[in-house]
Amino acid sequence: MRYDEKRITQVLVILITAGFIISSREGTRGLISSFLCLPRISRLCLTTILLLGFISSVQSPAMRHAIGETSLFLLLTIFSLSLGDLTRNYQDIVLRSLLSAMITSAFIYEIGFFTSYIGILLNGHSLQLPEPFSGFSNYRFFNQYQIWTLPLVALPLLTYTKLFSSLRLLLVLLAIGWWVLLFASQSRGALLAIGLALVITFIAFRKEAYGFLKTTLLPGITGWLLYLVLFSYIPELEPGSRLSQLTEDPGRLELWGRALEMLYENPWFGAGPMHYAYYPNTSAAHPHNSLLQLAAEWGLPVAIITAGLACWGAIAWVSKYRRNANQLNSHLQQHLWIALFCSLIAGLIYSMVSGVIVTPLS
Repeated sequence: MRYDEKRITQVLVILITAGFIISSREGTRGLISSFLCLPRISRLCLTTILLLGFISSVQSPAMRHAIGETSLFLLLTIFSLSLGDLTRNYQDIVLRSLLSAMITSAFIYEIGFFTSYIGILLNGHSLQLPEPFSGFSNYRFFNQYQIWTLPLVALPLLTYTKLFSSLRLLLVLLAIGWWVLLFASQSRGALLAIGLALVITFIAFRKEAYGFLKTTLLPGITGWLLYLVLFSYIPELEPGSRLSQLTEDPGRLELWGRALEMLYENPWFGAGPMHYAYYPNTSAAHPHNSLLQLAAEWGLPVAIITAGLACWGAIAWVSKYRRNANQLNSHLQQHLWIALFCSLIAGLIYSMVSGVIVTPLS
């Protein structure tokens, strides 16, 4: 039920945004402006993806569901473009608001997690992971949310250097706790994603990334040490308490093989958006790989265009930062370029082994 609630919330948010755009001349102008700001080839590629998606939907067995999925991606694109226009017009207000909301939500979640952890041990119960994780019908959905936010949690420490010492300490503890939760979730895919994202960020930005990497890795190392104490050492000391390890589903290759079979059967337009779940299987409703899912459901051309846009976008991001580095007029803007790049790369990598493009919150 919690999954359905998040899906309903997602659809309501993007429908409200679309409704505002349709009913507001300013909103419509902003959307068009954001779209026209993109290079011509990008606009052509996005239009082609949408067209191919609807063609795939029309020829699919469950046309209504396929069109619904295609429309959802269209609305998400409109939402992103509208947020881009809003950020251009009110950059500092939007960014500070988003950072404040993210930090507050992480703080509240950590309080719930560690309160549950203490309660379990005080009651003398066995520490059954993922029990301390709450609010998600699957603890991997938490990983999908966390992977976007982990590179951003320490950002205020870089951008607001004149904070009170007590507030800085609170932010440091928040960042450490966020890493503890990542290690406690025992997600190999999430750890791989953030690790590779940090390496790629260093390769892309070199010395400009030193401050970001140091502020991210120091809480990460501390979080790992604290995780060992909380989830390995302490449970062994408590009589009757024992840490139960999480187990991973080893069936990724089987899921990917099924996606390749669907691609082989329908190479040009795919089986139809959302149609990996249409055909019965005993494993999962999606292949836990965003690129294979797009190829199997939308067709190989859409997968190639999407991958090309993602790579081009990442390269353009770094190139534009280098061109405009001297013009960035605040610490927030300078570090945000690097932190958001790391966040996006981490999300892309994690989408290769998890349902990042499927679950509504992510």
